[in-house]
Amino acid sequence: MKILILGGNRFFGRHLTDSLLGAKHEITLLNRGQIDDGFGDKIERLRADRQKPSELAKAVEGQRYDLVFDQICYSASEAQAACEIFAGKTSRYVVTSSESVFDAGSMQTEAGFDPLKYRFTMEADPKQNYQEAKRQVEHVFAQARGFSVAIVRPSLVVGVDDYTKRLTWHLERIRRGQDLFFPDLKAKIDVIRSDQAGLALKVIGLSKVEGPVNCTAPGAVALEDLVRMFEAATGKKAVLASNANEDNHSPYGFARETTMDTSLLQSLGFHADASPTWIRELVEQSAHGS
Repeated sequence: MKILILGGNRFFGRHLTDSLLGAKHEITLLNRGQIDDGFGDKIERLRADRQKPSELAKAVEGQRYDLVFDQICYSASEAQAACEIFAGKTSRYVVTSSESVFDAGSMQTEAGFDPLKYRFTMEADPKQNYQEAKRQVEHVFAQARGFSVAIVRPSLVVGVDDYTKRLTWHLERIRRGQDLFFPDLKAKIDVIRSDQAGLALKVIGLSKVEGPVNCTAPGAVALEDLVRMFEAATGKKAVLASNANEDNHSPYGFARETTMDTSLLQSLGFHADASPTWIRELVEQSAHGS
C-alpha cells in the first residue's frame, strides 16, 4: 500500500511510520525536513510547510496515495486546504485530532462531540484555544467529499521520546524545589504511550472505520497518584501550590476531568496494556534519562 504521512518524523508519528514499515508498506513522509527521522533510505521524503497550501499542493502534484495520515493539522484553514488538495489523490484520510474536543465527562463515547453539528463563525488560533481549533478541524474533515475520513482522538500521549517534555517538566520542578499547580489533584486523566498511539493509528488507518475514534489506553490515572510517582522517582516531596501563576501550572493540570470510552477502537482489534501497568516505569525512565 502506498501511504503518505504528513509529519511522521517524531514522537508517536514516528512510531506510526515504523509500524507501517514493519508491515511492508511504501511510505512517504511530508514535512519541513528540519528533523532527522532516522529511517534512512527505507522511506521517500517530500519537503513542504503544510501551513502553506501552495507548498503542500506542489509537493504532492501528480501523486496518488492509497492512504494519507495527517499528524500535523491544527486549524480549520489547514483542514480545508488538505480536503481540496487531496481530493482525487487518495481514497482514505486519517487526521489526528484530540481528546480535548470533549467537554468534561467520564467515559465519553465518540458521540459526545459531533463535528457535523458543530458550528463556528471565526477560525480559532490553536495557540490560544486548542479545543476550538481541533473542533473546527474535525468539522471540516467530517464534511469532506471524495475520500473516506477517520478522525482519531488521542488522549495525552506520553513517552521518553515526548519532545514537548511535559512529563519531565514536573520532575525537573520537583528536583529544584519549585511549586506545581493542579486545579484538581483528584481528577483522573487518560494517557497512552507513544508506541501504543502509533500502533493505534495504524490499526485505524488500515481499517474501514469512518468518523471519530477515541484513542487511549485503558485505566485512567489520578493526578494525585501521578504526583506520588514523580516524588518516588526524584526522591523529593512535591511543592503543591494553591494558586496558579505564570509558570507553575501543570501541563497535565486540566480544569475538568474527561475520560474516553474506547470500545470502538478495541472492536477494530487494538488492545493496549492498561496505563497502571506501565506508567510508573515510564516515570522512572524519564527521571533517569533512559
